[in-house]
Amino acid sequence: MFHNYSPFICDIIISKEVITLKSFIEWLKTSQYLNSDSIKGDIARDILRDKTFPDTSEEDRLVSYMNSKLKYGALAPISEFKTIYKSYLAYINKNS
Repeated sequence: MFHNYSPFICDIIISKEVITLKSFIEWLKTSQYLNSDSIKGDIARDILRDKTFPDTSEEDRLVSYMNSKLKYGALAPISEFKTIYKSYLAYINKNS
């Protein structure tokens, strides 16, 4: 009944690749911004030095925290931070 059975032809091997995406902070540690001589670079370095920076990748929480740290509601650093965060989202979309 199974004379011509060949497991190498009929069997399908399925493998799963586990992809672990970096958190925002882990990504920032290896980002282009870290060594940049720019506002974005300053923000990246400040974030990494800040021991109270939220351990989350949620944009709303991060922006809220950044707003709480800025004096007089300065908009330029928030705009620059959002650009950094968009780069993080591009990394997530590329690798997920």
